[in-house]
Amino acid sequence: MQERVQRLLDSCPGAAPEYLESSGWLYDRSIEQVEAVVGEFTARFHGHLEQMTDLLGAPALSSEGGRDWLDSWCPEAIHAAAWRPDGNMLCLALEHQDRETPVAVTLRCLTDAEIEEQSE
Repeated sequence: MQERVQRLLDSCPGAAPEYLESSGWLYDRSIEQVEAVVGEFTARFHGHLEQMTDLLGAPALSSEGGRDWLDSWCPEAIHAAAWRPDGNMLCLALEHQDRETPVAVTLRCLTDAEIEEQSE
């Protein structure tokens, strides 16, 4: 995890998201099956969150504490936590855009300018 974090920090601004895990497409799945996948990936997200917390300490922001910081630029996030190393936003998120799309655990590094641009 430390290598991924450092690679993202070194690439910011303009860093591509790191997909830590992805379910693959969920075509022809029932709502119950999709919910089961989301549940499985929620547990995986929390495992990655533990790793990130061990590496960087407690997150500065968490979707559990409110979503104002997140919804304008990453509305597909179900759960998220963020750290602010070097003035950048390092965000771990569980994302799912709609029923058929993959559920994914992502890690992103963005500058405040990039967040503002994505929020427009």
